[in-house]
Amino acid sequence: MRFKEFIIFIIIFTIIYILFFVIYDYIRNKKAVQKSEESKEKLFDITSYYKFALFYGINSSINENVLKNIKNNIESNINISLSQCAKNENVSVAELITIILFLEYEDLIKKRAIIESQDCTIPLSETDDSLLLKYSILLINKFDYKTIIEKGGFNSEKEIDYLNSRKLLVGVKINDKNIEYYEGDKND
Repeated sequence: MRFKEFIIFIIIFTIIYILFFVIYDYIRNKKAVQKSEESKEKLFDITSYYKFALFYGINSSINENVLKNIKNNIESNINISLSQCAKNENVSVAELITIILFLEYEDLIKKRAIIESQDCTIPLSETDDSLLLKYSILLINKFDYKTIIEKGGFNSEKEIDYLNSRKLLVGVKINDKNIEYYEGDKND
């Protein structure tokens, strides 16, 4: 084999080799995306939602299709009017808030601040992000209120109240300096 033929062979072989792996990678990525979508669909366990809703004091009777419909409607919009969305979905505002918290808990939608007094949800601010980061370790370890305040440092009581008022403590209820944690936890 001469040098010219050898170079042509190497070029053709390289092209075929690269095409093979490009096609292989494409097929593999497509299957991974499909598997990811299937696993997200499995997270829509309506009994998990009912248990979560009971934790927040909501006795829900919606079905899985309504839950999926609400997820699809609010997934792409962080700024929504709570009353308008609740009216469109034929649920109460309190239940809509619980649904949003459930979807955030299951990591199916982006986290958002829920301001009930202004009837809206908004993107997280830098303050929200930093406070969530600050208190997430304390909340994941399921410390009591007094321990969180002690470890949180200066202004921790105001910061906890701020997070609680914006519904950023998903799976946590704070009533009169008493913390309740949702027990359907992924970590339990």
